Amino acid sequence: MVSEIQASNEKPDKIIDKYLEISKRYNSPVTPSNNPFLEGSNGGVQIQTFAPTSCSTSNLNNHSIVTVISYAQSKMIIPGDNEPPSWEELLKRTDFLAAIKGTDILLAPHHGRSSGFSSALFEYISPRLTIISDGPFGDTSATSRYAQQTQGWTVQKRNGGQEIRKCVTTRNDGVIVVKFGENPHRKPYIQVTID
Repeated sequence: MVSEIQASNEKPDKIIDKYLEISKRYNSPVTPSNNPFLEGSNGGVQIQTFAPTSCSTSNLNNHSIVTVISYAQSKMIIPGDNEPPSWEELLKRTDFLAAIKGTDILLAPHHGRSSGFSSALFEYISPRLTIISDGPFGDTSATSRYAQQTQGWTVQKRNGGQEIRKCVTTRNDGVIVVKFGENPHRKPYIQVTID
C-alpha cells in the first residue's frame, strides 16, 4: 500500500512521506484507562470513528476518518476531507448508519467545498446546524447546498443577541463554540456561540 500511495499522489514526496510516517507512528494500542472510546474514561461521551478501506489510494481525502461524538442525547459528525466515494462506502455499513442516526450538528467535510458534498449522506441525516470551517469564499463553496439540507438552529452571539441559522462559517462567524450536555434539570441542550 505504501508504494501505491507514493505512486498515485501528486503531492510532493515530502508530504506523502510525512503522512506515512505519522500513520505508522500512531498505531499502538491504548490502555483501557486512557482509551477515549470508552464512555467510562470520559464522562459518558461516546466517540466512534469510521474510515473507508476500499477507496482508491489515488485520493487520500477518501481515506479521511469520520468521527461521531454523542453525549447527552446530542450528536455531532466530524469528518475529514471525505469526498463522495468515501461517503458511498461508509453509507453501506450498518454500524455507520446506526452511529449517524439522529445527527444534530455536521461539520462540513473538506471545508465545505463542493468536492466534499455528498447528497447521499443527507438521505440518512437531517442536521439542525452545519458548521463550515473555511477561509475566503470561493467558487468551490457548497454553503448553499448544505443550507438546503439543514433544519436551522438558534445560535448565540458573543456580543449579545441570537439568530436562527442553518450554516455557520469560520469565514463569516469567526470562532464557533459548540457545547452540549444536560442542564441542572437533566434536559439535554445544545448551545452554539459565534463571534
